[in-house]
Amino acid sequence: MTDEKLHDAYAGVDISRIVHDLQWLVNGRLNRVTRRGGMLILEVYARQERRYLLLDPPGFIACARVKPPGEPVTGVSLLVRRHVEHARIKQVGTRFADRVFWLTLEHTDRVYRLVLEYFGNGNIILARWDGEGSPSEEWDDGWRILGVRVAAEYGVRSLKPGRAYRPPPYTPVDYAHPDGWLGGEKRLVTLLARHGLGGKYADHVIRRLGILVEARWEDLAEDVKGKVREVLAGYAQPVGWMVKDALPWLANHALGEEASVEAFCQLDLPLPEGMMSGVTASGEEKKEGGERQGVRALERQEAYKHELEEKIRLLTRRGEWYYTHYPLAKEIEAFINAYWEAHHTLRGIEKEWPAHFPRIRLVEGKRIILDVQED
Repeated sequence: MTDEKLHDAYAGVDISRIVHDLQWLVNGRLNRVTRRGGMLILEVYARQERRYLLLDPPGFIACARVKPPGEPVTGVSLLVRRHVEHARIKQVGTRFADRVFWLTLEHTDRVYRLVLEYFGNGNIILARWDGEGSPSEEWDDGWRILGVRVAAEYGVRSLKPGRAYRPPPYTPVDYAHPDGWLGGEKRLVTLLARHGLGGKYADHVIRRLGILVEARWEDLAEDVKGKVREVLAGYAQPVGWMVKDALPWLANHALGEEASVEAFCQLDLPLPEGMMSGVTASGEEKKEGGERQGVRALERQEAYKHELEEKIRLLTRRGEWYYTHYPLAKEIEAFINAYWEAHHTLRGIEKEWPAHFPRIRLVEGKRIILDVQED
């Protein structure tokens, strides 16, 4: 599967959710750097847990518990190992609804950033702070590129060793007040896609609300504009309470084409008042009740999560298998889409079906039913 065929795997809102969920890495440590093909594998240790970040822009992000097989490090992965192995992770940052994120790392007396660009053909860049003073959490002049997976020259920036790193141009997204940036001559679906919703989310909003694909914002009736505003308000707070309560970020994607963020917001499972009543805002147990209250609060939280997972399973026809095997499910989707684009049919796809995919039970038009067991 080529990078070009995977370039729509993540929209800007996907990256925002993933980065939100990766905040547990802050103040952790990057233990070991390996690679497999173009994929960068980072062994990280934080909050007494070891995980493996699998990073292969533009089409793949995963956080695994089991160490994947690696290969000898070369190229940018070798530079990452040389400069930031055993570094402290100080920040996992992004810009809202942008397909770029980074890890800020401190090693000895130097500060580095490992940048992952999940757009176009994707890229991995290692930059070092060579400016004066300490860098801010945003982007300042003074970040110097040490290595890059694919060197490139653009009109507004250069991705070559020795050059100053500048992130791609970015217009802040304000989903709470969309009227300004949705106006104009361009199609609504185009403007949605350019402002962090990728092709799949923008298309889904249009289909779900029954809007003509050629429509502009000015063409919409006021009640339809109101519905679009409601959907965007959901993206502005992308199910933060689900992420906060440790439901895996990939469950956010489980709805996929089966429901929009609007459906998430309409779930009749609001965060219960006092769900963590035995724990203070700082995470410490209250004195009265002590350990017993803390245990009960965690039990309530676990029960709530199980109830929420069941609601998601009912809400999507894909079921639990899809989001418990999310990286594989996305790989299968990308393969099917690429085959369809090449042949305009799924006939004969069995002959090219990768061996590590679940077996095909049935092919119906554009739909494939897999032989999988629901957990």
